[in-house]
Amino acid sequence: MNDRETFRAMVRQLQHEAEVALVRGDVGPRLEMWSHNDPVSLFAAVGPSKSGWDELEPTFRSLAARLSGGRDVDYEIMEFDMSGDMAWTAGFARFMVSTDGGPSLIARFGSRTSIVERATSGRSSTSTATSSQQIRPHPQPSDEASLSFGREFADVP
Repeated sequence: MNDRETFRAMVRQLQHEAEVALVRGDVGPRLEMWSHNDPVSLFAAVGPSKSGWDELEPTFRSLAARLSGGRDVDYEIMEFDMSGDMAWTAGFARFMVSTDGGPSLIARFGSRTSIVERATSGRSSTSTATSSQQIRPHPQPSDEASLSFGREFADVP
C-alpha cells in the first residue's frame, strides 16, 4: 500500500470509529482526533461554527451528551489528497441516531464532510478544520423527525 492509500485507510478507520462512538454518546475518540492547538475550526452541519479548542471541546461534549442509540454508521471518503504535512478529505457520514433519548427522534442522518488536516508533534494527522452539511439521502418513515433533527442542534453551544 502506498502512502496515499495508507493515509486514506487510516483516516477512514479513525473517522469511522469516532462517528460510531459519537452517535452512542462517547465523545472520546472525536476529542482524540482533533488538534487541541490553535488554529482549529469547526464549520458544523448543525449548530454554530466554532474556532479555537476552548470553543470546540465543549461543543463536541454537548453534542455527544444529546446522542444515543447510534447504529448503522458508515463513513465514506469520496476524494482526498495529501502533500507534505497537509491533507484533506471529502466524504459522507451516514447513521441512525436518537437525540435527547427520544425514540421519536430516531432518524436517518447524513452529512457531507470536508476535513483539512496537518501533521503535528508526533501524530500522523490531526483535524484542524472541518465543515459539514446535513443531508437526507432519501425519505424515511420518520421523516418528520429527520426534518426536526437539524433544528434540534441549533442551540448546541
